[in-house]
Amino acid sequence: MTVFFPDISSYENGLTIQPGTVAVIAKATEGTYYNDGTYEEFKAQAARVGALFSAYHFLKAGNGAAQAEYCFEKVGSTPVMLDVEVEGDSKPTVQDCLDFITRMRALGGRVWGAYFPRWFWEQVGGNLASLGVAIVASGYPGGYSDTDPDWNGYGGITPAIWQYTDSQPYGGQRVDFNAYRGTTAQLADLINGTSSSPATPEPPATNPTEDDHMPAFATGEIPNDTNAHIVAPPPANTGGNWGNVWFSLGCDFGDCTVRVAAYIPGRGWDIRDNVVVPAAGGRINPWGGPLPNGVQKISIVRHTTGPALAYLIEAAAR
Repeated sequence: MTVFFPDISSYENGLTIQPGTVAVIAKATEGTYYNDGTYEEFKAQAARVGALFSAYHFLKAGNGAAQAEYCFEKVGSTPVMLDVEVEGDSKPTVQDCLDFITRMRALGGRVWGAYFPRWFWEQVGGNLASLGVAIVASGYPGGYSDTDPDWNGYGGITPAIWQYTDSQPYGGQRVDFNAYRGTTAQLADLINGTSSSPATPEPPATNPTEDDHMPAFATGEIPNDTNAHIVAPPPANTGGNWGNVWFSLGCDFGDCTVRVAAYIPGRGWDIRDNVVVPAAGGRINPWGGPLPNGVQKISIVRHTTGPALAYLIEAAAR
């Protein structure tokens, strides 16, 4: 299942949130100097139609902590997404994001995600996985697909949400629209943090009719050293008896940081570095969903020794 929803600001002043809308992300603040005048109205409208609601803050370069204080005064405990992109000579960094997130959480606020598109990340770089929030990608190919390359990972993480258009007809206007590969309940968990699920939830199988019954395929422990260890999952969606394949990690007795790489014939290694596997909470899926098609082997290297670290491979039998 995939759900779709808008993000809006004063550019859409006068817009009516439509009945049946599953979620709304509305601009609240920018830098330390701007409050969006439509924020409260859009928040009230979202409540009236029963939509999930999140604020967003347009992050400027520098002074991330001060911007968090400014935003918190406006939104309080309302969940927040960061909007991270270039404007003039402002190019916020991953560190600016971390400064904002750390301060916002210290104040009692919630930052669940960051719009940090690939095109911007290619300009500034950085380890997006270190933010500990969901990443929102963007790219406007002219139509939506669950398998579009814009869903592919970058910066050490796979996007949880994709802004796939900036001109979706909605409420008599054309607005930015986002896609989330999951259920409305999973999206609510992502935005509101209503359970201990990881920040980037696993999307549903791409073919739910065939993939409803997903048995555990293999599990094992990663030795307590810094060597590379290879596990061999069944190749996903390459014929035979296997459909989608999932890979996840869990640990105990302390958080563990790892490098995970999947080898795909013809493409090489798809690397996820500095993946944090927390001792508290559930398992972590480095790809945020099924493995890329055709994966033959996965390499796991600990950056942190000490905690017990285990992997689980699940596969959809066909």
